[in-house]
Amino acid sequence: IDEIASLIDFGVPNDIVLEGLTMLDQVRREANEVPAGVETHALDAAQGGDYSLPAQIAEHAITHMQCTPSHASMLLTDPDTRDAVAGIEHWMIGGEAFPVSLAAELDAAGCRNVMNMYGPTETTIWSSTEVVSGSPNVISIGRPIANTQFYILGEGEEPLPVGVPGELLIGGEGVVRGYLDRPDLTADRFIPDPFNEAADARLYRTGDLASWKADGTIEFLGRLDHQVKIRGYRIELGEIEARLSAIEGIREAVVIAREDTPGDLRLVGYLISEASPIVDAALREALEDDLPDFMVPSAFLFLDRYPQTPNGKIDRKALPAPNAARARSTAEYKPPGSELELTIAETWKEVLYLDQVGIDDNFFDMGGHSLLVVQAHRKLREVVSDPLSLTDLYRFPTIRGLVAHLSSDGGSEEQAEKSLARGEKRRQALGRRRRRGSRE
Repeated sequence: IDEIASLIDFGVPNDIVLEGLTMLDQVRREANEVPAGVETHALDAAQGGDYSLPAQIAEHAITHMQCTPSHASMLLTDPDTRDAVAGIEHWMIGGEAFPVSLAAELDAAGCRNVMNMYGPTETTIWSSTEVVSGSPNVISIGRPIANTQFYILGEGEEPLPVGVPGELLIGGEGVVRGYLDRPDLTADRFIPDPFNEAADARLYRTGDLASWKADGTIEFLGRLDHQVKIRGYRIELGEIEARLSAIEGIREAVVIAREDTPGDLRLVGYLISEASPIVDAALREALEDDLPDFMVPSAFLFLDRYPQTPNGKIDRKALPAPNAARARSTAEYKPPGSELELTIAETWKEVLYLDQVGIDDNFFDMGGHSLLVVQAHRKLREVVSDPLSLTDLYRFPTIRGLVAHLSSDGGSEEQAEKSLARGEKRRQALGRRRRRGSRE
């Protein structure tokens, strides 16, 4: 805690921290303290989104901001928040790989004192830091913080030299004892530390691929397994594949994370069906019973067979990119007719990468998620004269419902109730997943 505090100037009197995510809450619960003299303000999730952020920053004179890279990029994309966040003096960005493009965006916006924070939950969240300045070609995860050791090892657990990729293992005081009620997983991920004479010293296998740089910092190169991070959440792709394979009519399922557009990492499901393809909405509905929304793929592709490597394994790198065809929907296609419907449809096609959107198609069933909602809201505000809040896009996720709301200031109460029910269903799915994880 002292190391982090000194690195990010938490000790400056009267400085204020804006908590955009839950990482600081985790630190506070475990350390049971906040650096002396620091005032914190948590955003009320009920306020619904980033449109209230400029007011919060101005009202509380926010000086520090903590968020994921995808959240930071979203804030810099919206004109309303861009000017407000540019005045924040200290940025702590972590939870996902830090893209080079984000460094350029932050630099162009005038954001200074930007720090890349790296570390898994199993090593008490933050394990290394790196100051990011200008527009570098490569973003390093830096050097380990105090009382933390990094090792890059080969398949024989031998230390690797500069420039040679290997698995990153972490040792030191931040390594946790293990997983609750999961001795098998604990034994797999936590091993004795051969570089430390202490009898109880252990290393945590991160599953991250990394390499030493000549200056002593570390470059993050990706994952060794099929685990990815989407919108700050760590996701095991195998879990999604298992849920998809359990759906009646699905013979095989493969899920990968694609970044076909820079900064837009999405989950895509590749399926082989036993008979005819299943509509996307039905697949999402089945998944939402057990999985939170960030684990539901934004697109599904049905294939006759999977591409294979020379060794006969599925070649995930050769799986095709989703095209711009209209997603399979349970709703009959009804084209937009009025000028307002056409305007909204064009915006949706742009943010969802589709070439056709009907007025009864659900934004979220077509692959939309919270970050894309923000993009759609920003674009619609530029072309729609009627007052439009971010919450409206959640309450009325079809063009028909949204137009009715904007035209009569009322909208479809049935659609609003369905949207609320959908949100409650996803919260319940997340709760079940957490409880299931604690038992497995």
